[in-house]
Amino acid sequence: MRLPFTKRPYHTMLWVSDNLVARVDYSCSRTNLRVGHIALKKLEREKTLQEAVTLAVGLVPNRPGPISILSPSFWTDFLTHPADVVSIARPDELAQALALDAEIDSGVSAFDSKIAFKQCESDEVGNVRFCVTQVSRTVLTELAHSLRAAGTRLQFVAHPFAFDLTCDLEQTQEELEAKLNAWNVEVKFHDREEALCRQWLDSFAGGILPFLSTKTQSTSLLLVPEDIASPKRRMFASVAMASVVAAGCFTWNHHIRTQIDATTSAIARIEQQQKNHVDATNSIKKATAKLVQLRKEASDTEQLVSNAQRLRQRAINLQVQRSMRWSLLVDALAKHAGECWVRRIVADGDRTSVLGLAPSNAQAHEFAMRLESSLREAGWIVAPAITHLTTNGLYEFTISICATEANIDWKTEPAAKPNQVVSTEATDDRARNPLAKIDDMLTIASSEALR
Repeated sequence: MRLPFTKRPYHTMLWVSDNLVARVDYSCSRTNLRVGHIALKKLEREKTLQEAVTLAVGLVPNRPGPISILSPSFWTDFLTHPADVVSIARPDELAQALALDAEIDSGVSAFDSKIAFKQCESDEVGNVRFCVTQVSRTVLTELAHSLRAAGTRLQFVAHPFAFDLTCDLEQTQEELEAKLNAWNVEVKFHDREEALCRQWLDSFAGGILPFLSTKTQSTSLLLVPEDIASPKRRMFASVAMASVVAAGCFTWNHHIRTQIDATTSAIARIEQQQKNHVDATNSIKKATAKLVQLRKEASDTEQLVSNAQRLRQRAINLQVQRSMRWSLLVDALAKHAGECWVRRIVADGDRTSVLGLAPSNAQAHEFAMRLESSLREAGWIVAPAITHLTTNGLYEFTISICATEANIDWKTEPAAKPNQVVSTEATDDRARNPLAKIDDMLTIASSEALR
């Protein structure tokens, strides 16, 4: 059943020893803090610390206040360290060193323990004396979780000697050791009446009231466990953390999407620029190929123009030369004929034949040699004379003369048709043709010679 007062206690102290568990609820008025209800139970057999705490909490059906656990089973003893080491060590380094020293006697791993210590009076010169309490960190965590499940929280755990040490700072080293040993051997509560046990608990609980009336405890031998959040607080923290993570994920997702969009746009621009670059490169290649082709065509054209100019100049020269050939030929015939008579000149394509009479064979050949030396520079090639003796004692000769540029189409003079006898062609231009006059003169001379 529930107690008459329904208000939750200001604080709840649990006493746990080998043969007694007790729960002391403190109530707080407007003026002071006082001891409220006390419930206790003697143990017939030894229980674990977790079982004893659960049993003590359940001694009163009311919901407990913030809980402190006092038990002589928490390992507590005196340790000494060199003063020069203590003077230079940081608090965490000193705590670790004390935990390693305490592990030998307590049996609690230094790396899985929580330690509280307070400097005490020492009779040894050069050493500093500490009162040390060491409790397994795993045990503290389990206690905190079980009490949180019961709707309360674990405020601190301590050896009862912690309060005696604070109250009796002026005692000597021997007196402090005797006090600690008294707590460790402990008076067997099962030998006492329940009323006496209740009276002792009421006195002890009243003695630690000054430590509970302040926000911070005045002794450093109180072991405060890590803060264990309640289920509601854990749920709230989980929801808050999930909200923060969701918001962070949304923000990150938005940021990533923005970066992806920007990157995609940049990639699209780069691809377009690359395409434009490829198109420009192809255009440049085509233009370069076309430029090379145009340069080649221009070079060929220049070559053709140069060749055409050379051919034109050559044609002009040859035309001028050919226009002068006939006059040169007539002059050479008139100059070198000597005693030979030229009867006619016959043009047959690129070949011109000079026909005539000579008094002797030698004179005909000499005439051909003189023509060859005279007409060589004009482009004529003179062949040796072909002679045969006529019935009248004269030698009839034929001298063939070839033009070296016979295949050129001369515009000024058309080529004579094959087997055309120049001297016998009757045209309107005969009066202006010097060959016709020469042919006529040779014909008259030959007729006179025959007569």
